[in-house]
This record gives sequence, structure tokens and C-alpha cells, in this order.
Amino acid sequence: MAVSATVTPGVVLSENEEVTISKLNALGTPTVDVSGAVGTLSLAAGSVTNTEIATSAAIQHDKLAALSTGQLIVGNAGTPTATTVSGDVTIAADGAVTIANDAINAAKLADGAVDGAAIAMGSDAQGDILYYNGTSYVRLEAGTDGQFLKTQGAAANPVWASPSDADTSGLSFEFASSGTGTFTVPSGVTKVLVQAQGGGSGSYGQHDGGGGGYFEKSLTVTAGEEIDYSVGAAGNNGPSNNHGGVTAGGNTTITMENGDVFTAGGAPVPNYHTGAVSAATNSGLASGDVDISLARNYSSGILGGRGAGGIGQGVAGQTSTITPTGGFVKFIY
Repeated sequence: MAVSATVTPGVVLSENEEVTISKLNALGTPTVDVSGAVGTLSLAAGSVTNTEIATSAAIQHDKLAALSTGQLIVGNAGTPTATTVSGDVTIAADGAVTIANDAINAAKLADGAVDGAAIAMGSDAQGDILYYNGTSYVRLEAGTDGQFLKTQGAAANPVWASPSDADTSGLSFEFASSGTGTFTVPSGVTKVLVQAQGGGSGSYGQHDGGGGGYFEKSLTVTAGEEIDYSVGAAGNNGPSNNHGGVTAGGNTTITMENGDVFTAGGAPVPNYHTGAVSAATNSGLASGDVDISLARNYSSGILGGRGAGGIGQGVAGQTSTITPTGGFVKFIY
């Protein structure tokens, strides 16, 4: 391209004018105005610096070196470098960023950032339950009215069940004769129902023995807790109207680790004058803060059951062949 230059001298001398040193010193530095385009051959390498580029200059994108799709210009030790995004994200030509599947872990989430609105189970209906099936978390749709959520152990999934499907048999043990022992609360058990009855008293002649006292108590317990018990023994029948040899039934007691004691009293010996049971020996009553209690039976007790009194023969002087029975204790959980 053509370039024109205009040189402006510092001093203009006339023809035949004397040249002096002072006039030479006044020449100064001529100025040059350049118009037109300056080619690369006219510029020394490195002669254009940031100072020569105007602040308002806008460098067009097509003046930059070509970049591949998705590349960014990144500083690299002070040098701008074309770099492709890597790792768990990609960027498209339109600027859209995509995060790879399974790339976000718990460490990338702020505490409390995930609420119920961010959890989807496929069909978000009221009453749905989220549980782990051994492989992943899945949805258990809401049960019907009156059903309850039933667990089936560590190796099975929970299900909705109706009350009629529940196992109400419980686990229990019963002591049919006198004796002492300790019941240890099994793992996972928090409630135990105790049923206990004292021993029945003996009979003589025409007089029946009494039935032992009975109680029920619902206990709040913890796994491994020990409950001591002592089962009341049956009394003995007497041979005649003078009640010789007749004995009362034994008390059945439950003792908790915290010192609480619950007692189902054994039946006392019947009065040989009236046939009524005397309270002079064992009361035949329940004691302690029990939920349900039944006093002694003044006649035969519960024939064939635990804690029943002996049955009189109905003939004075004869010993009954129907003997009383001992008490019991039963733990249901």
C-alpha cells in the first residue's frame, strides 16, 4: 500500500543567508506525519506494545487463532492457552455445560441442601415410604386405611399388613410349680406383660382352700434387663376338721432391677369354724403398682388351673383327694 509522509523542518534558511552555529542549533528535530496503511515490513519486530493500542480498540474474534469446539482460553503461567474442558463436565459451542452422570457425591452438597422437594420416588403420593431394598432406594406406595407397616427382618423388605395378619401369640414362658429364676429381656424388646398368681391353699374336711391372688403388669424394659421371680408353691390339704397339717399357698413375686416388687399373694388357710379364708397368714391379694389384680377365691379357686385351692370332701374328718396347685408367672413380649 502507498504511504505518504510530510516532513516539517525545524528552521527555514534564505538563499545566500549566512549559516551560523546558532542557526544550526535552532534546526531542532523535524516532525514526520505519515498517512495511509503501514505494512508489516515497515514495522520493527516488537515495536507495537500495549501503549500503542487504544483502550477503546475492540479486537475482533476472527483476529484470534482458531479454537476447537468446546475449547477455552486459559492462562498458563502467564501465557493464554487454548484448553479443552476435562473432568466431570463438558461445554458445548453454545456455552451449555453438562455434568457427567454419577459425578456429584455427598462432599459436593452443602448440609441441608437436599429437602423433600428434591427427592422423587417415581410417583410422589401422600403416604409413600422410601426404603432400601438391598440394592437401591425404592418406593413403597401408601397402604390402605387401618394397615400398619410390618418389618420382616434384616434380609427382607417392609410390607403393609392388616391387624389380622399380625402374630399375636407372643413369646412367653410359664412356671407351673414353685421355684425361682431370672427372666432376661431379649434384644429388641421394650415392653413385657407379666401375669402372675400365688399358690392355692389346702382344704380339709368340708372346707375348700382358697385361690391365690392374681395380677397383670405391663413393664417398660430394655434389652438385657433382668427380672427376678419366685413362684408360690401350693399349700397342703388337712386330714380333719381341726385343720391339722393344712398350709397356705406361697406368694409369687416379681423383682425389678430398680427394686420394684410386685406380689401375687398365696391363699391363706380357711377358717375351720366358718370355712372362710383367714388373712392371718398369706393375704391372697396382689400388692405393688399393678395394672390388674384379683383377690383370692373364697371357695375352690380355679379347678385344674394354676393357683387353685384344694376342694373339701364334704365329709368331716376326711382328707380331700383334690389338691391345690402352685402359682405361676408368665412373661409375654
